Amino acid sequence: MSTIRTGVIVRPVGPEEHERLGDLTVAAYHSIPGEMAHQDAYDLQLRDVARRAANSCVLVAVTAGGELLGGVTYVSGPEAPIRRNCGTARRECACWPLTRRITAAVPGARS
Repeated sequence: MSTIRTGVIVRPVGPEEHERLGDLTVAAYHSIPGEMAHQDAYDLQLRDVARRAANSCVLVAVTAGGELLGGVTYVSGPEAPIRRNCGTARRECACWPLTRRITAAVPGARS
């Protein structure tokens, strides 16, 4: 578990947070202008946090009070479309619009 000086806690997602993180992820992706032809199918994939958590590392950012701020999935292997130097990729990275301002102010949060 990692605490950043902003009071944000980053830790693995819990099963009780899967539905909420799925909702947050879909909301974040829908805040991006435009829509894909297969949006409904992609939304189902974005909501399936349980599948991602079973096969990958899914982390959440929460407040000290437990409020969900955002989440990210790290994948490796053939499902990692864009690999970084460490052989993993970020997928399904999402946060509530208000928290975008918080994470933008944290050094290294966007790297």
